[in-house]
Amino acid sequence: LQNLTSWLLEDLLTAAQRVRRRTEYIAGMVKGNLPPPVFETGDLNDAARDVLKTLTRTARDRGLQLVPELDPHLRPMEFDYDRIYDCLYNLVNNALPETPPGGTVTLRTLAPAGDDGEVVIQVQDTGRGIPEAVRSRLFT
Repeated sequence: LQNLTSWLLEDLLTAAQRVRRRTEYIAGMVKGNLPPPVFETGDLNDAARDVLKTLTRTARDRGLQLVPELDPHLRPMEFDYDRIYDCLYNLVNNALPETPPGGTVTLRTLAPAGDDGEVVIQVQDTGRGIPEAVRSRLFT
């Protein structure tokens, strides 16, 4: 019972911190001045886990499974947690409605061989894919 209580308290505190930071970010957007990025050393896999944790219920309600494939060999790196979280959240959340019930959405991190600090992040789903007409305009 103590472990469950500790886990719930930690989860609530993390969620409260995320809500506070998100509220400050949105307030800055409304005022027309985004806060500058805040680069801190951390584990990118933690941000990925937090996204999956946030979207687990949504996925479950749609009959989907979220699959983490997180490289345990990622080294700590400097990144803006909130912006990476938002990016990963959007990618995974956008995949959910495009994946039929019984399908999966996988969030994958990879540290390719070499010591250049490169990290690969992939979101893969078992949906029908993005139509070519949309793909050609996707990043314009």
